[in-house]
Amino acid sequence: MIPLLIKWVVYAAVFVAAASAIPSVKVKKFGGAMAAAAAFGVANLLLAWVLSLVFRTLLFLPAILTFGLAWLVVPFIVNMILLKVADGLTGDAFDVEDFGGLATLSVVVTLAGALMNWLM
Repeated sequence: MIPLLIKWVVYAAVFVAAASAIPSVKVKKFGGAMAAAAAFGVANLLLAWVLSLVFRTLLFLPAILTFGLAWLVVPFIVNMILLKVADGLTGDAFDVEDFGGLATLSVVVTLAGALMNWLM
């Protein structure tokens, strides 16, 4: 239970930090970031395994041709979709305005998630 709460707060902090660094990402207040982190977590729980399976299947041949490097793209793509779902679920509290901001936020969230998984 405690690791889940820690990840929730860390993702909310990542959303707030990204909103201050990326102009097209907007978070109204920390409560909005907590709502976005909760929506991201629920979407991750419900959808991430399906999306990951689909994209790993689609990228099988490119992964063979690039000696597995194409599979490094899968977490970024999955997080982009999950962040867009979280954006839709939270309304005005969390908003990603364009594709560039979504891609940058996806990179930041993926790296933060990988760091948390490595530390925990």
